[in-house]
Amino acid sequence: MKIRTVFQAIILLFVAFATGVFAQDGGDAAFEAELQQLVTTLYCYCGCEDTIIQDCECDTARAIEEEFRTQLEAGETVQHIRTDYLEAYTARLNYPHKTELAQLTGSLYCDCGECEELTILHCDCDTARAIERNFRAQLEAGKSIEHIRADYLQTAGLQYDALAPTKNNNLVASLVTVVVLLLLGGVIIAFMRKMRQRGEATGGNRNGSDSPKPPSVPEG
Repeated sequence: MKIRTVFQAIILLFVAFATGVFAQDGGDAAFEAELQQLVTTLYCYCGCEDTIIQDCECDTARAIEEEFRTQLEAGETVQHIRTDYLEAYTARLNYPHKTELAQLTGSLYCDCGECEELTILHCDCDTARAIERNFRAQLEAGKSIEHIRADYLQTAGLQYDALAPTKNNNLVASLVTVVVLLLLGGVIIAFMRKMRQRGEATGGNRNGSDSPKPPSVPEG
């Protein structure tokens, strides 16, 4: 009797375990289906023209996808997430200073300290978004791009200017300059040698033609 009871208990545990596993697999499949529904029907707002989030290869697209995952895990519906995203996307597209904002965020590095040489436009950290909001506020207040750039670089540092030549570019430029100078020096030296040889040859011919001929000795 005890053996039968133990056997039944084992069967019940196995059934419960299997049911939980299959339920989890089903839940994961449903979750991924909802995520795919979002990333395949919405465009990325990074500036990639008409590219859905799934196909866009930028960091912004990956950050959007992670945000969708977080929202789905929190229990938000696909429709609610879509509505919120489209409102933000439309706001970006219809923003009156979007050209100026893109010039600023695309030409300045984020100063969060974690994103290595990522512009504010492509950096997905909270610092980058806060900087972008600050730029928006300044543009709406009537400040010029030059003024906003100057203020940002004065605070963050000139190393955050994405338009400035990098160290590698400076090194390449220096090497090219050295090579050009060496080639130019070689050409000048070769030209001077050629001119010297020509001068020596001309002088030798002139001396030979002007020198008097030795007197002839009569034959005895």
